[in-house]
Amino acid sequence: LEGIWCDCLAFDPSGQYLALGQNKDDTGFSVWIYRTNNWDAEPHRIWIDCAAETALRMSQNHAKPEDGARAIAFSPDGRQLAVGTRHGRFHVFSWVNGASSHLYTLDPHPGVEVERIEYARDGKTIFVQSMGHQLRVIREGKLDMPGSLAELKIEDVAVSPTEDAIFVINSQPPRSDRQVQRYEISDLD
Repeated sequence: LEGIWCDCLAFDPSGQYLALGQNKDDTGFSVWIYRTNNWDAEPHRIWIDCAAETALRMSQNHAKPEDGARAIAFSPDGRQLAVGTRHGRFHVFSWVNGASSHLYTLDPHPGVEVERIEYARDGKTIFVQSMGHQLRVIREGKLDMPGSLAELKIEDVAVSPTEDAIFVINSQPPRSDRQVQRYEISDLD
């Protein structure tokens, strides 16, 4: 993989595939998926077109007009791949037997870089953290903002692999000491 540049990467749960998310192209960007048992084989490419959005940002003299992958994650069963972008967009693709197809796109953090993506054990609930310290929840393709998380300033998030809970580091005053908090996924309202 020498000479390959990327901004984010993730293994699928089986370890058979490694996805690399790239950045900075005027018309779009790629996610390259490699088979780990044959690094020399041609990787699968997912192209994400963002030419219209980039042109709009360029006309507005945006400091960073190009979009690109900033966070990437496979679902626990390895059948979905989620990609978060520099400009806050979130794409989900099916991933079956080395082939992909687009499922949906959401804007959980318009204009704010997606920093982290975590799937819950059920594979249907996805947590998307932004650079703006907000956490959005996507349940079965629909965007949700639980009230219990709305006022938090989230520094990091982790989903438990053994229970239906998330852990967040909250630095929202008066909790400026970056306290770890635990939430049951089913209790998020």
